[in-house]
Amino acid sequence: MKNLLKWSAPLIVAVLFAHPVSVFAKGEWKLVQTPEKDFSVSMPANAEMVEKKVQNVTIKAFTANEDGTNYSITHGAGVGSSPTADAADAIGNGAIGEFKKQAEKVQVALTVDKKEDVKGVGWSGKKSYISIGPAKLEMLAALSENKNVGYCLVTASEQNATPDQNFFNSFKVDTKITNELYANKAQSLGEIIGIIMGIVAGGGIGFFVVRAINQKKKSAS
Repeated sequence: MKNLLKWSAPLIVAVLFAHPVSVFAKGEWKLVQTPEKDFSVSMPANAEMVEKKVQNVTIKAFTANEDGTNYSITHGAGVGSSPTADAADAIGNGAIGEFKKQAEKVQVALTVDKKEDVKGVGWSGKKSYISIGPAKLEMLAALSENKNVGYCLVTASEQNATPDQNFFNSFKVDTKITNELYANKAQSLGEIIGIIMGIVAGGGIGFFVVRAINQKKKSAS
């Protein structure tokens, strides 16, 4: 699994976030779900889903842009790992590690301004508030109540843009479905898969952040 981590995450990032998106007028949002409908969240109407399977790891991602903010949710189910209380932390730490790599590339500082424990319908996790140069990120790393499905929700905002909190507030997990899908399979979201999910989420948003920072530098020159 460690060898899988070394090479699979960059590949998944490239595949998942290589799709251009158009900008829709503010207010045109829709309900986003995986085909299994284990979760729901409201996103801008231009949200697109792509997925990549590497061996027995399937990562799904939805991403969209609106009014200077990128919204993304990354989804991964358990794959035969032993239960761990650190899976949500692993998702968040994997994403922050990827953010740091992107910040170093464009020579800007990254700070984690705040972390807080949060809960919602069918899930619990941690929300982080991150500054990368002129960009602001909000990230929710969450697990379903049965700890078999992980989610990473991120907003990345350009300077003077304000993310719509309906994205986070609308996030719900259907525990009936997650229990039906995974309860009898002894599959929990392990730390390694959490890290892969975080790298995928961080890499996709990292592309957006770097572009925003480079645009900022260009306009200032």
